[in-house]
Amino acid sequence: MRRRRFIGGMLALALLGTIGWLMLGTRTVPEPPIVFAPEQLPPNFRDLGTQLDPVPESIVARIEAFRAALRQGTRHTDAGNAVDLPADAFWNPNRILREFNRYHPLDSLEPDVRESLRTTLQSEIRIINQELNTQVRPRSVPTFGIRWIDRDRYGVVFTRWSDERRATVSLPLAIWMIRLQDTWEITEIEYLSTGERLSLRAHLIWRELFHQPGASIARIERIQEESERDQLCQNLLHQGRFADCESLLLDLERTMLPAELRAIALHVRAQCRLARLELALAEADLDEADRHWPGNEAFQITRARLKLAQKQPTAAREILESALAQLGDDPMLVALRGQSLAAEQNWSRAEPELRRALDAAPQLPDALDALRACLNARNADRAELGTRLMTMPNPEIALPRLIETALEATDNASIAVYLNRFQTSQPESATGHAEALRVELRTRPAAEQAAAIQRTWDKLSKSSQIELLLALVPEWQRSPQLIAWFSAIPASAKPLAFDLLAQPLLDDAKRLRQLIDAERAAVPDDPIIDFYEGCLSRIDSDWSTALTHFRRYRDAKVSDPRLMSKQRVAAAQVVRCLAHQNNRPEAELALKELAERFPPLDPRMTLLIPAIFRDEPGIRTALDQLKARGIDPATYLSDIDLEHLEPLIRDPNGKLAPAAPPAESTPAPDRSK
Repeated sequence: MRRRRFIGGMLALALLGTIGWLMLGTRTVPEPPIVFAPEQLPPNFRDLGTQLDPVPESIVARIEAFRAALRQGTRHTDAGNAVDLPADAFWNPNRILREFNRYHPLDSLEPDVRESLRTTLQSEIRIINQELNTQVRPRSVPTFGIRWIDRDRYGVVFTRWSDERRATVSLPLAIWMIRLQDTWEITEIEYLSTGERLSLRAHLIWRELFHQPGASIARIERIQEESERDQLCQNLLHQGRFADCESLLLDLERTMLPAELRAIALHVRAQCRLARLELALAEADLDEADRHWPGNEAFQITRARLKLAQKQPTAAREILESALAQLGDDPMLVALRGQSLAAEQNWSRAEPELRRALDAAPQLPDALDALRACLNARNADRAELGTRLMTMPNPEIALPRLIETALEATDNASIAVYLNRFQTSQPESATGHAEALRVELRTRPAAEQAAAIQRTWDKLSKSSQIELLLALVPEWQRSPQLIAWFSAIPASAKPLAFDLLAQPLLDDAKRLRQLIDAERAAVPDDPIIDFYEGCLSRIDSDWSTALTHFRRYRDAKVSDPRLMSKQRVAAAQVVRCLAHQNNRPEAELALKELAERFPPLDPRMTLLIPAIFRDEPGIRTALDQLKARGIDPATYLSDIDLEHLEPLIRDPNGKLAPAAPPAESTPAPDRSK
């Protein structure tokens, strides 16, 4: 009997323990805050943290609006995204000090740092308590962890909301949120859902690009070189002028960014692609940015630049006229209008516009180039141009134009002076080497040019080689010596050089074919060759060959963000090729794979398959889905496979135009000739 009681008691205890364990296991336990150990931080982290730009006024206003909504418990609309905020959706201020002390005991700090920190933390707690002015604390308050990164004065706050909205927010140090220079300033606003390690990487590039979208290449690549020593950033900060930014943006696209930040991200990527002459991709990014933040003047300026690059100066001028009417005579807008007029060869109107812009803002290189074109057109004295260039504060902008002027005048003495002055003041700058190489290629006989290219390459670091390439691409792509010069580039640099030179040659199939052959001879296994082979086949409507190349490129094993971003494009082209081959089941499978491998899905892909198959019910369903998401389908009418949808998009009762009769089958042209 006693034995039975003992066994029964043990079974009861086991049962109770199991129930208790299950109950505890089902409770939501907040994840601990993320830790960055000091050794994980890149060496330049400290310098970046102390050189913050002022917080923009627009951001300050949004922070204040968010604070007010928190205090009042109102429904706060952040760039069109409504967020329900309980009156106490604020962290428990006492938890801040408790969490800090738990992971980084105040007593372990040096006395002066400890006292300063304790005072500022307690001051913040008092302020927050006064602002809350309530005794009620909701159970679902976010949990916070403050981690001491540098014992001097830096820290990072991460927030984790306890409900099921995917609102996990990482607030990396010094991105508008927390600025620990002299005091702790804790701000209540959700911005970056970057997550874990990416948050610090985001800091490094967002600080450089998103505060200043036109940040110079030298600053971006300095971050790259200094952080390559740190494992934390090696996977992100790769070679390539804009690869860093584009790789980061691909990660950010998978997160829930507020609409305005999403728009800024897309705008920066559009600028990156415009600088690399990836015009179609830049236009798609601008369309999407406009959808997230309509009416943004900065986006319109970039769009005007894009129209100029697309050889559509009249369209650019019309955009600028509208922007000038709203903003007044901003020198940048006036300069762009002058450039548009010059591109239209309206020299008499362009010259005064350009002079007015340059008087107000002397450092506008494109305006200087347009003024040069005006002076050349009427064979005028260019002394004015030389004077403006000599007084320009930025030699990287002035030098190429001074040398161009001296080359036109065959003034070799001036060229030597300019190069010597620049290379003495900035010996590591790739701009100086690019200009010196440009002079050599113009003045040396063809037999000596390959050696000049190789000498220049050997002098430069990897990042400077990239900058050198970018400086040379516009001239090289127009030169009859393109293939000879490309062949002289060292094999290790050829894949990137090939990509940069091939992109603008898509409308010159003969030269692109020659470049592909040169790259295949030098680096036969470069996967990006397949991408451009696919592009050529698609231009010829040779869908079977294009499909083979795009599939091969999509499935290639690549790690360089430069290649990864194009894999996404290739995956979308696979869908398009299959649809044009009348293989709808395979096209839909490829679309599903595209969405899984490369999220988020470009909204136009929702329309693509039914549009190619002229499936009117499917088209209407896709249009309804886009409109339900707040997307204007008219944005995508520039796509050649969607342009016939205009009657349905413009008029809900519209009808598709009858399909054109199929053209007679003709073999694809031989592009090797």
